[in-house]
Amino acid sequence: KQKDTYNPTQNTSDSMSFAKTVGPIFLKYGCYKCHNSKESNKVEADLDFSIRSSLKPFLSPNEKGNPATTPLVLALTATAANGKPMPPKGARVSDAEVETIMKWIVAGWE
Repeated sequence: KQKDTYNPTQNTSDSMSFAKTVGPIFLKYGCYKCHNSKESNKVEADLDFSIRSSLKPFLSPNEKGNPATTPLVLALTATAANGKPMPPKGARVSDAEVETIMKWIVAGWE
């Protein structure tokens, strides 16, 4: 049985694991400051990167099979003109990093 928690720095052998693929991206852009109950005691928008089950609504595509339509990717690629961009301040997640996140979602986001 899988645990319902993520550790962004945990080493695993799975090449598409949270810790090896997207955890470092979310750490780099300060996502855990607002979305990690274990590190910041703060959970904005009900998205808690430390609890696996809280990710499901944000990783379910609006168009079946299209990870670009997940609420998480839509937030990461939003502009002020078409939504609420995440992160709200500072550098934006690069296109290459968004691609990595989408590959992780397609691989089953474990």
